[in-house]
Amino acid sequence: MVMSKPASEQELAEKRRRELKASTILTEFAKRHRRKLEGPLDTTEAVAQATGISLPNGCAISATDSSGKFCSFFEINAINKATIEAYLRAKPRPTTFVPTFIPCNPARKNLSPDSIHPTLDIESTLPHCRLEHLSDVPRPAQNEYPVWYFSYGILAEGDVFTSSGKQS
Repeated sequence: MVMSKPASEQELAEKRRRELKASTILTEFAKRHRRKLEGPLDTTEAVAQATGISLPNGCAISATDSSGKFCSFFEINAINKATIEAYLRAKPRPTTFVPTFIPCNPARKNLSPDSIHPTLDIESTLPHCRLEHLSDVPRPAQNEYPVWYFSYGILAEGDVFTSSGKQS
């Protein structure tokens, strides 16, 4: 049986849509949020029940706000965030409670296993000492010494300073 060209184009378009949807779901699943434990979902068990997860996969994170008041947060993924929002919309409540979600965007870590300073990656030179271009000459050179520390003590006296440079 020979497939017609429009049918195969439709199938390719449908396949692309499914792949895009799957990658979007994976991307959303990877996004993390911290949900403040307050209102109707004030415990990790209540959050687990609202999202449909069997057991909370992490502990509550303790914190204090700017006024010194104790509060707790629970880390969830973006899919669970959407589930909590839908749960709160569907649940009738007398007040206009708005949950607090804080996006967790930790810095990407690419530590070097081969460096003596893994946080600096392979290049172990401190960032402020690195050359900007390959043609730059490192300063101070081996025969150049910074002399700022000679400006105090007995070396600040001219006679001592000039006599220390003379050879006997």
